[in-house]
Amino acid sequence: MSNPVLYLGQSSVQIGLEIDRLCKKEKLSAPQGVYVDTRPLTGSATPAVDVMRVNMPHLFAYPSANSRNVEDIVDLLFRTLERCDNPSSVAVVSDFCSGVGSSLGSALITEIRDSIPHLGLTSVLPLPPENTIQGIGALNGLLGLEASLLYSDAVILRGLDDALHLVSESTSANTPTTLQEANMLIAADMYCAIGPMVVDAGVSGTELNLDADMSTSVFSGLNLSTVVGGGSDAGLYCWPSNVCSASNKLCDVRSSLWRLHHRNLHVAKKARGEKGVSGIISSAKTEQYSPLRAMAANMHALHTTSAVLSGHSKANGTGPSAYSYAVRSAMLCSIRLETALSMPGHTRKAMNIRAGSASFAPGEVAALLHWACPETEFPSSLGRHSRRDRASGQTVLPTKQRQVVGTSNRPAKTSMSSSSSMNNSTFGALDTTSQSAASTSAPDAPQLAALAFASPYALSALSRIYDKGNLLFERRAYIPKYSEVGVEPEDFQNCMTHVADVLMSMD
Repeated sequence: MSNPVLYLGQSSVQIGLEIDRLCKKEKLSAPQGVYVDTRPLTGSATPAVDVMRVNMPHLFAYPSANSRNVEDIVDLLFRTLERCDNPSSVAVVSDFCSGVGSSLGSALITEIRDSIPHLGLTSVLPLPPENTIQGIGALNGLLGLEASLLYSDAVILRGLDDALHLVSESTSANTPTTLQEANMLIAADMYCAIGPMVVDAGVSGTELNLDADMSTSVFSGLNLSTVVGGGSDAGLYCWPSNVCSASNKLCDVRSSLWRLHHRNLHVAKKARGEKGVSGIISSAKTEQYSPLRAMAANMHALHTTSAVLSGHSKANGTGPSAYSYAVRSAMLCSIRLETALSMPGHTRKAMNIRAGSASFAPGEVAALLHWACPETEFPSSLGRHSRRDRASGQTVLPTKQRQVVGTSNRPAKTSMSSSSSMNNSTFGALDTTSQSAASTSAPDAPQLAALAFASPYALSALSRIYDKGNLLFERRAYIPKYSEVGVEPEDFQNCMTHVADVLMSMD
């Protein structure tokens, strides 16, 4: 299953290049990419991809004067779709602040929805550091985001701040964090969200336990389409949109792929330096890697960075009451990287969701998510944290009486989640040690974990950007300049009203 991806603007093209580099390093099936920017690539990346050059103003402008750009890109998209194997969706990755991303991106999203409405549409908007989103950048982003919220099935706002934070934690103090490393982290998560992905169509509803109890299955959002060409694989229809609704399209995807890639690079480098190529496999067994823990670390960086940007901290006296994070819908995927024939004579690994044969215990998922995002409440389908009383916040001892630490011997006034007691028969109880060992030694163990969820963090970021843009609009800043390129005050008013309605409906 291969779906085309449009990359619009400098930051988006760089993320696309990192996805391409990731696929080559890890021998993954690469998505079909279409690259568009106002400038040609330079340096070592020049021969890697062909970038279509367009002429767009820096300001957001309805591209009536440059409609040829839209026609040329859509024509290239259709030619790309013809090369895809039964595509199910189209993804548009566009810069948030630039005219190429916001202006041309909105025109293309509208055209794609009108031309091929049967395909899913995911809009990904990479955000620069939030303190740089000011002035024209904030207004451009809000105008471009309006089309994504109107016509896309899923909208992902992917910030650079938490990526830089997580990368800096993984590098030594003497090694500076580079933008390319942060882009690689974003690319890894984006690959799990919009890259080539198949699911095992041979797994029945009974094996998935979907008929038994949808509320307790960590794969309750799984949407299997019809079997592709009578084979054993079926397409997963735009899986981030499975957590979205008509009134709640902001979602996010966090995965463990970047940690796996980072570990593989370290193991390969270590093997070449100490034992040669033959030592890679033996060295890999000594490297501890748990996909669920790696995904939780990714979530933790998002949570802590979002709290700092929001100005909420226990240190400054606002306390836990300042947090209002709640996830209404989420879907966890346990993914294997399996070898598939990408083209005659060439094999690539494809992400394959094998939900029936390998999954994570909901209790373990809940425990790690509670560590990663302690102020956030996740859906019960991901399990309950069995070591903490959700009512009092006190730790619960793992005894039959479920005593609460720091109290008398009375039982806690809360029961373990039914999903925790059911996971022994439904999912198989996996502790952290056995999960880590299975991930590194067993050839059929899940290698990746990815979580798609309706993102309160994206909502919080959008709210802060809206405050900046709306203040400028109320003061009529830059409005005369936008009028010169065809964007009237009425367009701004409609945009601000729509974004405000989205914020109110999702709050």
